[in-house]
Amino acid sequence: MTPTDDRTPTTRDRAPNRARFCYFRDQTPLSDTQLARARSALATVRSFMDLQKELEGDDFVTVSPLWTKVTDYAAGLVAGEKDALERLRFLSWPFSGISLLHMSTRPEVIGGQTDYTDPDAALAQFEARGLDLEMTHALDAAEQFSSILPITLPRQMGEVGWLGPHGVVNLDTIAFSERVAVMAEFGAIQRVMQQTPRQIVVEIGGGFGGLAYILKRALPGLQYVIVDLPSSMAFSAAYLSAMMPDARIAFFDGRTETAPDEEYDFLFVPHYAWDDLVQFLPRADLGLNTLSFAEMTEAQVDGYGRGLADLLPPDGLLFEQNFDDRRRGGLNVPDILSRHLKDVSPADLGPILRGVPKLWAPKPN
Repeated sequence: MTPTDDRTPTTRDRAPNRARFCYFRDQTPLSDTQLARARSALATVRSFMDLQKELEGDDFVTVSPLWTKVTDYAAGLVAGEKDALERLRFLSWPFSGISLLHMSTRPEVIGGQTDYTDPDAALAQFEARGLDLEMTHALDAAEQFSSILPITLPRQMGEVGWLGPHGVVNLDTIAFSERVAVMAEFGAIQRVMQQTPRQIVVEIGGGFGGLAYILKRALPGLQYVIVDLPSSMAFSAAYLSAMMPDARIAFFDGRTETAPDEEYDFLFVPHYAWDDLVQFLPRADLGLNTLSFAEMTEAQVDGYGRGLADLLPPDGLLFEQNFDDRRRGGLNVPDILSRHLKDVSPADLGPILRGVPKLWAPKPN
């Protein structure tokens, strides 16, 4: 299902600092089919955005001040403009805090006006520097685990970095590697490796769709649900519709008379339809949230925790990884989730750089 299959020599055959850098000019342009699928998904997302405006004022619907207007700069992408879709990954930095155009996580580097018209001019400096230790380790890991769980992304829609097996390795894929490794350590990945019945993953806050892409590619039998603000959903719905052209895409807002086909691969749900989704889904085998619960309102995290407590079976799990964000007006997530779920996290994981991982299970009745 992967549009591109980029392969490089193994680590032991690769001379130091000689891995190939993937520029924007090396991208495979979106096909007419991919572009049409992305635009079709965005048409539905725009209708969700319109309805959200009508519902503003409800505690669960109202967006946290920490996220208000964060993605307003991406109006061209939401409108389905081809140039914006081809550069989607340059625009997705608010979700991970990583700018691929700047190859940085530093706000003072990422912030301000950015010219996206000639990205290769900005990227040339990173190839000139060569591979640092972290990226070398990431390429080694991508090679080692390529047949089990490829943590690379296809060279489309602005994915730039170093070429590894099956696609591109960059700062975002390093973050995904850490996340998947911790999930495996927690037993969360193993939870959804069963083939029957089809396992249902519910990711709350899907970012640009990178984690969904990686997990679905490795475990094609998953039914993957993404719940998000419509303005954020524009990224994941467009990305996954284009990058997985054979996937069955469905939408659910709790207000249409026709329910989605039960055989969907991806189901996109606006956040305001969360209670409707809890009633619609038979269960959720695994819940996911990374780096966004802490930026929500307390009413939203409380609602998600309560709904997941209803959806998760006795052996179901919620994996979340968030910072304590109270210093800038955000939340300390465990304080809220503990109202509805019990913390079953392993005691010692060692240093984690991108949020504190936690594992939650339903409380016994």
